[in-house]
Amino acid sequence: MIPSTKIEHAVKTQIYRWLNSFEHFFTASRKANQLALLADNFIITTPKGSIVGKENYAFSLADYKGMKIAHRIENIDVSPQSDGLISVDISLIYHGIHRNGSDNCLRFKYETELSTSPFQLPLFKKINLTVAGAFESPAFQESYIKSRSLALLYYYLFLIEKVEENGEEFQEILTDDFQLNLSPTTTISTIDALSNWLKRVAKNIAITSHYPKNMAVTKLAHETYELTVDFDWEGWTVKEEKMTAKTRHTWVIKDKKNDRFAKIKSVDVDGWA
Repeated sequence: MIPSTKIEHAVKTQIYRWLNSFEHFFTASRKANQLALLADNFIITTPKGSIVGKENYAFSLADYKGMKIAHRIENIDVSPQSDGLISVDISLIYHGIHRNGSDNCLRFKYETELSTSPFQLPLFKKINLTVAGAFESPAFQESYIKSRSLALLYYYLFLIEKVEENGEEFQEILTDDFQLNLSPTTTISTIDALSNWLKRVAKNIAITSHYPKNMAVTKLAHETYELTVDFDWEGWTVKEEKMTAKTRHTWVIKDKKNDRFAKIKSVDVDGWA
């Protein structure tokens, strides 16, 4: 049987949402969306000290007012544990410009622990952040658009890989006029049609695993982005047969920054092999 990548997609959804929270100013809605990523007994430890609990952490977010922040992830290592938790190590480059003009470019190491659930997104229980190096600051390059788009991508994959028949779960991440061109013979533009397609998938496929690569995001217009991504795909049928495919996706994404996720306006899939 092939391995499932569902947990990895769920974890990466939360990681990119966490980072993305800092990459645009904290409105009340964006603050609430970030706090919803955390377990009630959340603990974060940084070189400045430890903060225990969601309410105490919420007060610390005022420190980021007026900052410009960008992230570039180098590596994410996801390790499910026997106690039902997920251990995740992250290496990334952080670039922060403070209100007073001070400019820091640092390598961060995150050691994190998340809760796990087969059908819900995991929550951060512990984060230990250390500084692993410093660099001369380059010209600032925003990362908000990429982080926002990848959070959407991994959440979409998580929902697909649950192999359920509920198209309504996707409603949050689809525009009212969405169109999914999944193959030359499959175009979906309503939630009912999506539910029917998911039902056919669930009837035939036991496990579906996606391995995204070559992700690129460009800005098309104000709050409109294009995401391109290549997939290596593996499927395991209910008859215990292995299937594989390679595809390229081109997404058009619409964004309202106070929403939990950006939304998919269109998907075009080609390159089936």
